[in-house]
Amino acid sequence: MRYLLVLIMLPFLAFATSVSIATKVLTQNEASNLGINRLVSGNQSNWIVLVYPHQANDGQKLTEIIVTLSESGERITTFPAQIRNFEIAPWKRLDLVLEKHSKRIMQVEITYGSISYVVENVMDLQALEYEQFTRQYNKPIKRD
Repeated sequence: MRYLLVLIMLPFLAFATSVSIATKVLTQNEASNLGINRLVSGNQSNWIVLVYPHQANDGQKLTEIIVTLSESGERITTFPAQIRNFEIAPWKRLDLVLEKHSKRIMQVEITYGSISYVVENVMDLQALEYEQFTRQYNKPIKRD
């Protein structure tokens, strides 16, 4: 009887739900509008702090960030990055250092719920000064 039950239940267990993730490649302006920015400190342009919001404009929460390094069109490595808090509350951060005269390209894929945003080359994003960025969001509150 137990074997008969397994044979009857087996076809119903085979149904799986599919997960669909839409991927959108971002331009420099689109990335900036979503809050994805590359911060630099002084003359250390090879030290990258990529900041991105903890949720998308539509309210979907951040689920993963994947970094891909490639050189001359060949993928060197792909790895999931740790989601770390930035010193300013709603932002998250990713820190990486690339060799100064390297031809490596760093691609980042940031997923919010069912939408994945791809920045094909982080170095193509406009560089914002780290200190200026933090001051912009750490303005003192005016009291009456």
